[in-house]
Parts: sequence; C-alpha cells; structure tokens
Amino acid sequence: MNPMPENHQKTSAGPIIGSIIVVLVVVLGGLYLYGQQLGQKNLENVSPEEIGTTIDQATLNLEKQGATDDLGEINADLNTTNLDNLDAELKGIDAELTI
Repeated sequence: MNPMPENHQKTSAGPIIGSIIVVLVVVLGGLYLYGQQLGQKNLENVSPEEIGTTIDQATLNLEKQGATDDLGEINADLNTTNLDNLDAELKGIDAELTI
C-alpha cells in the first residue's frame, strides 16, 4: 500500500510583513508631512509685534545686573549670568533660512 501524501500548505510570512512595513512607512511619512505643515503655520502666524512684545527671561536677567564698577559686584554679575542657552535661537533661525 502506498501511503497518501499529506497536503501541507506553506504560507509565507514575507508578503504580510512587507505589506505591514509599506503601510508603516506611508503612515510615518504622512505624519511627518503633517508635522511640517503645522510648523509652517505656527511660524507664519507670529507677527513682528508679537515677537517684540514677548518677555525674554534672559533679557530680564541681564537688566537686573548692577551698574557699578566695583570688582566684587562685577564678579557676582558674571557668576549669576547664564550663557548656556545663548545660541538657542540660532537653530530656529537656521531652520527658517533653509526653507
């Protein structure tokens, strides 16, 4: 007697995984473009008057410094001045100029 061959259906996961990857890439691309459009709208809606009237904490801190020529007070002003974020706005300016 000849044994009957079993019919095994082999399913490949490759096309399913490929389809999922394509869908994810399309969704992520759409979200990226949507985020870019939101960023553009936020930049376009700010008027120069609004920029000029916003309170800048760094400027307020610089205005609190003393006006004397005493070395102790000058040294104290230097120690309290935070220059770590001095170029924080340059990244935004570079981003605006590259558009």
